Formats: sequence, C-alpha cells, structure tokens
Amino acid sequence: MSPALKSVKALNWNGLDGNEVLMITYLDPHFMFSVLFSDAFDDLSQKELKELLSLPAVVLEDLQTIVAYTFESNLAHDLTDPQPVFYDMLGVNDEDEEDE
Repeated sequence: MSPALKSVKALNWNGLDGNEVLMITYLDPHFMFSVLFSDAFDDLSQKELKELLSLPAVVLEDLQTIVAYTFESNLAHDLTDPQPVFYDMLGVNDEDEEDE
C-alpha cells in the first residue's frame, strides 16, 4: 500500500530528528456521501434528500469522537483541533510523473 493511503502517519514537519506529529486522516464524509450517493439524489423525495444530507455531519462528528477518545482516554495525548489537510492520496509526485 502506498504510504499516502495510510490513515495514521507520523510526520516530521519541523526538520528535526524524529516524528513530532501523528496525523490521523479520513475522507470527508460530505465528499464521500456526495460521490457514493449522487446517482440516487434524483430518485429521493425532498424529505429523504434532506435526511441523507444531514448524515455526513453526524458521521464526521462520530469519526472525531472516536479519534479523540482513543488518544485522550487511552493514550493520554492532547489533540489539536481538527483541521483539513490536503495531500495527494494516489502517491503521485514529480519523480513519478517524470518516469512516465
């Protein structure tokens, strides 16, 4: 599996020896629901569509709760506030593009 596809990754962002940041990643449920269910949107009533569109926020909150519980309760580590991070999930970089 490509390192870019891992959900848990140790990062060295300050250039010093060692990995000072552990990044937990997951796909944004808003994105996933829109991709996975977009073909069904036309077949849903307005009420069903409204209910479906409320689910991604609930899923996101659950994901954040699971991560927070794991680190704060079991490992006694403080977490920074969740924030979006964008990176190439396919692992394509400049070197890969040059090889093609």
